[in-house]
Amino acid sequence: MYIENELKFLRDPKNSKIKDIINIIKEADIYLDSLEKENRSKDISIIGIGWDSNTAGKPGARFTPKYLINKLFELSLHNLNLSKTIDFLGFIKVIISNKDYTFTNIKYITEKLLNIYKTNIFIGGDHSITNPILETILKKYSNLNLIVFDSHFDLREIEEGVSGGTYLIDTIKYSIKNNFNLNVIILGIKESANPYYLFENAKKYNVNFLKSFDIINNPNLAIEFINKYINKNYLTYISIDIDSIDSTFIDCVNSSYGVNLKPIDIINIINYTKKNYNVIGIDIVEFNPLVGNLDKSLNNLTEILYYFLFV
Repeated sequence: MYIENELKFLRDPKNSKIKDIINIIKEADIYLDSLEKENRSKDISIIGIGWDSNTAGKPGARFTPKYLINKLFELSLHNLNLSKTIDFLGFIKVIISNKDYTFTNIKYITEKLLNIYKTNIFIGGDHSITNPILETILKKYSNLNLIVFDSHFDLREIEEGVSGGTYLIDTIKYSIKNNFNLNVIILGIKESANPYYLFENAKKYNVNFLKSFDIINNPNLAIEFINKYINKNYLTYISIDIDSIDSTFIDCVNSSYGVNLKPIDIINIINYTKKNYNVIGIDIVEFNPLVGNLDKSLNNLTEILYYFLFV
């Protein structure tokens, strides 16, 4: 033969795909109910939340879960001897423009996941989805470290209602009202993305932060910062806003701020945190497949998720 099919690699039986080792759950509601009833614990869940009705920019983040999951499933797996089980549960039901219904669903499912899984991965969606997740975690555990990768503080006080830019201040106020302890660390703040009063709000609400250029100039500074401010007695949750990543690598985002953190910076920080602290969950938000270079951006974002799961 003089012609070779270059796609044969994709059909190579020795080329194990991630989807081959992840449990894809078809009837997740029944599955979770049975696990909860039997008091069975499992390792990792992955669930999508296609909600973006609180975005201040162009809608589109709602499509991220399907894009990111499909890309992840098609990656090859270097290690078949995994000691952890991973369940993909599908997508939380949302009703676009109905925040109350959607957030109630998020809280209901999150509560179930916390009773079953050691680590939960939420794929959004805009950043407002982090609020009902965090409120549910705080309600169960009372104390929590929150590590956020973000160019913005999201401490805006907007009278018109919830938005991605208010999720953190809403969560902080919820924790104060209920006497919970929320220890917040933000990595990647851009001075050009935040008006001065948000720096005052950060001080007011005891939000510890590092600016993006501080981390770019010294990546180890983020590790030192985490070790200084994280409470070892608390569980830890990580939230990744895609606008914290340099637009050279990911530009599928409504609010791009150019020079920023590299994916490898975020991978190293997350892996360090995962190995040294009890990470109960992580979310990925504000990725918009409808803008920017999708192939490039999706490849880099999937790499971050891949390393969190398998390295």
